[in-house]
Order: sequence, then C-alpha cells, then structure tokens
Amino acid sequence: MKKYLFGLILVAAVVVITIWLRQRAPGLGDLQRQYAFAKTDEQKNAIVENLEKYYLNLQVPDTLCQRLEREVATILDTTKINTPVQIISDTNVYKSEAQLQSLLDGAMIARARADHPASQVILKQAEAMAKTVDAGKGVNYWTPFVEQLNGFTPEQAVSWLKAKKADQLSRYYQDRAFIDAEGYGALGLRFLQQTPDERTRLNILQCLQYILYEYRSMYDLSLALGEKALQQAEKIKHPIRATSIMYHKAQVYSILGENQKALSLYETVLSYVKKFGQIGFIDWFIVPALLGKGEKQLDLGSFEEALMTCDKVENYYLAPINKIRLQILRWYIHLNWGNYEDAENELKEALQLSVAAKDTSYIIRCLNNFGFMFIRMGEYDLALNYYKQAKALFRPLIPGVSLRLLILNNIASALAAKNDSVRFEEITQEARGILNSTKAPFEEAKSLHILGYMHKNVKNYHEAMKYLQEADSIYNHNGFLRFDLETKLDLVDCLIGLSRLDEAKNLTVEIEALARKSDDIERTIDAMAQNVQIQYRQGNMKQIITSSNQLLCAIDAMIIRFHNPDRLRAYRHKIYDYLKNAVLYEIVLQRYDSAFIKLDRAKTFVLKNQLLNNQTNHSKPSTLPHYVNLDSIRSHLNEQAALVHYMIMDDTLYAFLLKRADLHFFSKPVNKKALQATVAAYRDSISQTINVFQRYNPERVSSHYAGAARLSRQLYQELFGWPEWETLIQKSAILYIVPDDFLYQVPFATLIRESADDRNFLSTRTAVTMIPNASFLQGENRVDVPNQFKTKRALISIDSTFKGTGQVMADIKKIFPLAEELMMNTGGFTKSDILMKLQGNYQIYIFIGHGAANQNYPEYSYIELTVKMPKTSTTKRIRLTLEDLNQINWLGAEMVMLVGCETAGGKLYRGTGIHGLYQGFLSLGAHNVLGNLWKVDASQTMTQAENFLTAWPSHSNPAQVLQVCQRQMIEELAKSLYYRHPHPYFWGSLVLFSTKRQ
Repeated sequence: MKKYLFGLILVAAVVVITIWLRQRAPGLGDLQRQYAFAKTDEQKNAIVENLEKYYLNLQVPDTLCQRLEREVATILDTTKINTPVQIISDTNVYKSEAQLQSLLDGAMIARARADHPASQVILKQAEAMAKTVDAGKGVNYWTPFVEQLNGFTPEQAVSWLKAKKADQLSRYYQDRAFIDAEGYGALGLRFLQQTPDERTRLNILQCLQYILYEYRSMYDLSLALGEKALQQAEKIKHPIRATSIMYHKAQVYSILGENQKALSLYETVLSYVKKFGQIGFIDWFIVPALLGKGEKQLDLGSFEEALMTCDKVENYYLAPINKIRLQILRWYIHLNWGNYEDAENELKEALQLSVAAKDTSYIIRCLNNFGFMFIRMGEYDLALNYYKQAKALFRPLIPGVSLRLLILNNIASALAAKNDSVRFEEITQEARGILNSTKAPFEEAKSLHILGYMHKNVKNYHEAMKYLQEADSIYNHNGFLRFDLETKLDLVDCLIGLSRLDEAKNLTVEIEALARKSDDIERTIDAMAQNVQIQYRQGNMKQIITSSNQLLCAIDAMIIRFHNPDRLRAYRHKIYDYLKNAVLYEIVLQRYDSAFIKLDRAKTFVLKNQLLNNQTNHSKPSTLPHYVNLDSIRSHLNEQAALVHYMIMDDTLYAFLLKRADLHFFSKPVNKKALQATVAAYRDSISQTINVFQRYNPERVSSHYAGAARLSRQLYQELFGWPEWETLIQKSAILYIVPDDFLYQVPFATLIRESADDRNFLSTRTAVTMIPNASFLQGENRVDVPNQFKTKRALISIDSTFKGTGQVMADIKKIFPLAEELMMNTGGFTKSDILMKLQGNYQIYIFIGHGAANQNYPEYSYIELTVKMPKTSTTKRIRLTLEDLNQINWLGAEMVMLVGCETAGGKLYRGTGIHGLYQGFLSLGAHNVLGNLWKVDASQTMTQAENFLTAWPSHSNPAQVLQVCQRQMIEELAKSLYYRHPHPYFWGSLVLFSTKRQ
C-alpha cells in the first residue's frame, strides 16, 4: 500500500512539474537557447515576440514604479502651457520634427490635466505641422499619429507621459545602472500597450538591445531585437534611432569576431551621419564609428587603411577617452607592423593621456598592453613588471571583472612560461577570489572558464574541471550555447588527460548533437575530432580509420559553409592538427601508402588560398575526401629524382621518401621545441655573418663559420640521419622537399653531411627544390629549352641604384630578346596602372629590388618595383605587396624571380609554410618562384641574379640552374683569402619553390 501511494505521489509530482514548466514564461536563458536552435525566419521572429513579452511581464521593483509616478506627477504639477504655442519656421525638416514632438508633449500634459481646450489648440497646431513634416520626410507617420493622440482620454495621456518618462529613465544604461534601465524599459513598453507610440517604443528597444549585449551578454538576442527595431526605424524614417541601432549591432559583431560585418555596419553608420547631418546629435556617432572602423580594419589586416582612418579621426573634436582609444589603435597598428619603437611611443602617449584624465581603467589597459607587447618580444620579466603595475591599481569595481581576469591570466601565462608554479598558483587563487565581485551570470561563467583554462594549460586537470563544470552549469542555465560548447570541449580535454575516456566519449556525443542542432560548424568538427582521439586512446584500431575518414568527409563538407574568411583563417590551424592525426592513425596501422596520401591531402587542404577558394569552387560537398593518386606521383618522378615529405609532432619526426620505384617510411623520436630552437639558432647564426665581416678578423670569421657548420651538421643529422637514407638518395640529381611546420624555415641546401669536409653541403650533391605538396609533381616542370627562350616575353624591373644594373639588363635581353622593362609614359600613374601592366601576357618576370617580409601580417610583405619614365628620364618606386597579387592572373607565369631581401619570408603557418610573396605567386598560378629567405645586400643581390641568368641557358630545369649557381659560389668563397669559408649567408638565401602544372 505504501509503495502504491508513493507511486501516485511521484506521478502527481511529475504532472505538476510538467504543467508548471509548460505554463512558465520563458526566461532570457530559454529564449537565447531557442534562438540558437531556430532554423527559420518564422521561428526567430516568434522568439523576438516572446522576448518583448518577457519584458512586458518583467517584475519591476516598487521603487522604480514609485519614482516614475513621482516624476510624471511633477511634470503635471509644474509645467506651464501657453496657447497657442509659438512656432519657429524652419526649412530643416528634422528641426521642425523636434518642434512637433514638443507640441505633442504639451498637448498631452494639457489632456492629462483634463484641460481639453488647451490640448485641442495645440493639437490643431500639431496637425498642420505634422503634414509639413510628413511631406518633407516622405512618410505618412505623424499625421495619423496626431490624429490618434487627439482621441486620447486623460488617463491615456497620463500613460503616454509615463511611457515617455520611462524612455528617458531607461537611458540610465549610459551610467551602467543596467538593472534600473532594464526595469524602466519594461515599464515603458507596458504603458505603450495602452498608448501606442512607435518612436518611443524604438527608443526603448534600442536601450534593451544595448543592455542585452553589454550587461546580459545575450549576443544573439541583442542582434535579433536590434534587427527588428532597425527595420521599423527605417520604415518610419527615424534615422538617429536607426544609426544608434546599427552602431550597437556593429559592436556586437565585433565582440563575436565577425569583423567584416562589423566594418560594414560602421561604414553604414558613417554614411547615415553624412546623409542626415542636419539632425541634431547625430554627429556624435562620427568619432566612435571611425574608431570602430579603424579597429576592424586593423583586425582584418588592412593597416594602411586603418592608419588613414586614424588621420580622419583627428579632424574632429576628441573627448579624452577617444584620444586614448586613438593612441591605442595607432599603437596596435605599429605593433603589428613590427615597428616596436613607434608602438612604444604611441602607447606611452596613451598612458600619459589616461593619467591626465585620471581614468584608472584606461591606465590599467595601457599597462596591460605594455605587458602584451613585451610578451610578444619574449621579454617575460619586463612584461610581468607591467602586468604587476596594472594589478596594483585594482580597486573595487575598477576595472571590470573581465579585464581583471585577463590581466591575471596574462600574468599566469608569463609565469607558466618561466615555470614558476608557486606564483602561478597564487595568481589563480587571487583570480578565484575576484569571482565574489561578479554579479552578471555571463561574467561569472567567463571568469570560471578562464580559471579552468589556466589550470588545464598546466595539466592540473582535477582543479580545471571544478571551474569548468561550474562555468558549464551557468552557461547552460542562461542559454549561452556557444560558450557552453567551448567549455564542454575543454572538459573533454581534461577527461582525456585523466584517462576517463568513457566519460569523455559520452560528452563528445552530447557536444556534437548540440553543435549540429545549433549549426555550429567549428564545434561540430571539434567534437568529432575529439571522439576520434578518444577511440585512438582506447586502442579501438578497427573503428579508428572509419571514424577518421568520417571526420575528413565532415571537414570537406563543412568547410564550404564558412562565410567568414577571418574565422576560417584562424580555424585552419586546428583543422591541420586533425588532418595530421588522421595520418598518424594510418602510420600506427603501418599503412604507409595511405598515410602518405593523407599527409599530402593535409598539406593541400590547409593552403590558405585553396581553403578560401573552396567556398566558391565546390557546388556540392563531397561524400569522400579527395586524395592524390600515389602511382601518378611516382610516374612523374624520374629515376634520378626523390621526394621527401615531412610531418613533425611533439615527440616524433616522420619522413616519407618517395622514389619512382617505391615508398620508404622513417621516424625518430625528437623534442619538437628543441629542434625548433636549433633551426632558429642556425638561422640566427647565418644572419650574424654580416656583422662578423663588418668587424673583420680572420680568426673570428673562421670561428663563426665553425659554429654555423656545427649547427648545420646537427640539423642534417636530425632531418636526414637514418642509416639507409644515404643509400636511397645518393643518386638523386633532384630532391623535392615538402616541409612541415617550422621546417619551412630551414635552408635545406646549406645543410652539411656528417664528414670531415665542411663543404659537403646537400646542394653540392643534389638540386634542392621545395614544393607545397606532392600533388604538384603531376606535370612537367620546364621553363622550355634554351632555344625557345627567344619566344618568351619577359618583364623586367631592376632598382637603378644597384651596381651592375646595366650588365644584368644586357644579360636578360640577350637570353630573352622579347624582354621589356617596366615603363610608363607619364608620371601620373597609380598602382592600379602598374598592376594592369603586370597583367600583360608575360611568361617571365624578373624583379630585382628592395624587399621585406611582414611576419605578423604577410599581406604587407613586398618587393619594390622600379618604374622607368623615359620622357623625364626618371624612375618611381612602387611596392608590390602580397595583397596586390590577388588582382592579377599569374597562371601564365613560368618563372618569377624575386631577387630582394626576404622575398621568400613571411608568416609561418602550420602546414601551409611561410605565407608571403612566394606562396602568393605559387597559389595564384606561377610555376616557379625564386626568392631570398633572409636579408641580403645590394651587391649580393646583383651577383645572385647575374649568376642565375648566366647559368640558365644551359639548363631547362630551374632547380639545376640554382644548384650550378650555389656550387659556383661555394667554390669561390672557399678559395677566397678574405671569406676563407663558403658561408651560407652569401649563397644559401636564394631558394626555389616550384609547382608542376598539368
């Protein structure tokens, strides 16, 4: 009997809870979650309607209601109204509109007092003015609205006045009194139910839009509410409200990393301000919108445009805060250009302005930025000093929780880099204490997430999970789905680290389901990749290949759905790790052919331009990943050629050696960081060569060469040091190398075999060519035999200040009779004119001039072109940047010679290599690109060019031409009594990158 009663009670409780859940009005967290899962416009619009219902039913504190009542009562008691109201005639329709609104306020005050005659007189005046304003604006809004007000009872007039006052009080959000502002906004919407007023309603919705993202962190709901309000504002031609809504939408997109959308909206705001400049106060948006535009241009890598925007900002009056923002923007531009001295000066000025303004938050931001700059320069102690200064300024409520935790996280990262575990733990405990001051759920969850992430990075998984689980609970409860998924993924990492693999697997299934339901591409791929990793840890090798292939198919299918190039660029590094793991699984099963094919697919897939072009080049997602044909690659390798394909992981170096007859697999344990440090030390040793010769001493020269040779041998042993390796490649006339990760920075031709002869370089035995991936071998790489050079069109640009220009020009024209110099008839040409000239039908491009690589934003790597102007016997220099290349079709370019400093340099990306000028040319169709890995002086540049051109007519393969030049230089340097040794600095910087085209 007791069991029976207990069962009835349990069933009744379930029924009651179910009914309560169905009847309960959805909260903001519910609406945020629903919006994330919404698929159609109808579903999204219904959620926005429910959002407005949420505010209509919001419980508002009595204190706010009472204050609103008092404010309106004071208006009714003290406002004097004289009829008729004096009207000032004005041709500015917006000023007339402002007078009209003032008339209506007076009419409704009179109506609320039951002074019907006075209200009628004023409404009569308003009626006439409404027709004028409607005609001037081209709308039919004010006339029917005045007619509607004319029918109000005194009670409705009071409600209307309360709605207007609630609108004014909701502006408290500007003082960060968000809860009060939200309450007044809800009251305003409630009173507007009785007395509709679309303009007042839009004002309130814009305030709530701001509160949703700035205080509640409900970004999706803020965008949705803003979009609906924007449509209505444009419909009734309310430009100042439309401008405000767009500005706040731009800020939301900026927070979410949707930089292109944010930039577009900032530009629209500026065009609105220009179009509606006669409206009072609308020019307030100019400076904030310009600063926002500059920040987004910076985020998108458009530094020159960002700097031009900074110049425009200075044309306006700047409040102290905007002056500080401007200086910080300039600092970040110079920082990303690598101009550290200029960056430091800009930031010092920003700090001085912050101190003068007594703005503690910005003082802390500036100090934090100093720390960030020195971290980037590897100066951890200096960085810590600035971070500590920022931390010392913490006061109650200053700065906000996010900035406090960011600074503490930066300190923790610097301490972790210095292996200071004791102080790291002290900082994390302090960060935990800050949570007590957190009031908003999102801020609390974000803070917990940061703490968990800090512990996860130092493999303190138990502690990390405590914080991450708390964050996950808050995110989930409040509908912050995107952040919830990221937290869950971090939890999976912790569970894997703790070998709790079944729990981890179950969680990945949950994450993938949620990610697919919310159409979150990145998190779907992340969850699938984690699931495959778990299977690998569990030793489920039968299933691992199937699951791995499913992941690769998903990546192929999903990548074309990326609509944001910025997100795609950032995400491709993760994808490359996932693709390399797929290779590793094949290696474990000793399926080396499949491993080679998947590795080549990984290198192909993550090439930047191919990734971005996938958005337009595929009409349908493939059902199977596309792989290169290994037999086809073999068939394009002659008996004297070999290909090396590298893959480096944290603790292992893998190498595939492909010859025409067979494929060989090698692996060895390595310390990745140590190997990278050796590469950096070798490159640094080479770059120091010029300094050694500037302070010439024979013994010092020999000692320096011995040190560089030692590092060179060490790298050769690390990268080629397998016993059977020598036998396999000893007869190879050409060695194609597909590097991986930082191995793209290795000057392979300069590596020395382990022998007594310190001139036994790799290039003395074989011609070395680097290629992006093996699939590029499927085609014949010939720049045609010498007797066909006569039919090739060549375009030449040589810096006239370099010595030997005349001789090099003569050599080029001897080899290519159809060669022509880069010329323009007049001096009034632009870069666009030069790009049109380059678009001509040329097969050979020879550019000799100053160059520079930008390691932070490779789009601004450049080589200087010298343009001759025969009429005035003058020249003009134009910088050809990587960004410029995209405007030209380079498919007909058989050879591009970039003889200048760092033309083979740029930013290192995993899998894609060094992204700079050379890769830009290759990815856009050029067959061969010759460039320099490091800085070279002008005389060396001309020697390189002359040697290559002299050797070219004797060989059809550019790789062999380069090898001849290198051998020649090695012999000359070794015999020289001055140079004494064949220093790689003088002969090894010139490298060839090739693609074979079918």
